[in-house]
Amino acid sequence: MQPQYKQINSIIEPDTIAFNFDAPGWTVVGISLLLLALLIVIHTLINYRKNKYRRLAIKNLVEIEAKEVYTLQQKAIAINTTIKQVTILIYNRDQVAYLDGMRWYIFLNKQVKKPAFSEDLFSVIQEGLYNKSVLETDHINLFINQSKYWIKKHVV
Repeated sequence: MQPQYKQINSIIEPDTIAFNFDAPGWTVVGISLLLLALLIVIHTLINYRKNKYRRLAIKNLVEIEAKEVYTLQQKAIAINTTIKQVTILIYNRDQVAYLDGMRWYIFLNKQVKKPAFSEDLFSVIQEGLYNKSVLETDHINLFINQSKYWIKKHVV
């Protein structure tokens, strides 16, 4: 006696279906993907141009940090000036120009979600703008790092 599976005839397979992208749905999908890619590129370029001032300010801070001829007090003044220039550029001059001391510190920290500047360091730096004997290299390095963070993270 023969096994039952040998009695079954071979399977009849259907003809293969030709596949192409001529269907109108593929045209819609293709155009949609191209438009999406174009919108992403445009959005990226707009953000890149909009944040040019951030890149230039950070570059300026890096140059200040690298200058060996600057005293600590000159570095503190240059960093503070850079931050003031950025804030005047993006916020109203009338709102920013008169700020100093703790009002300046409070204003800067209100512009970021997580406060960028520590109160103690900010007080030392503000005093160091007029009295160079209170400044140390660690103060300046920390102030530069906090300034870079503020420039990157502030909300316009």
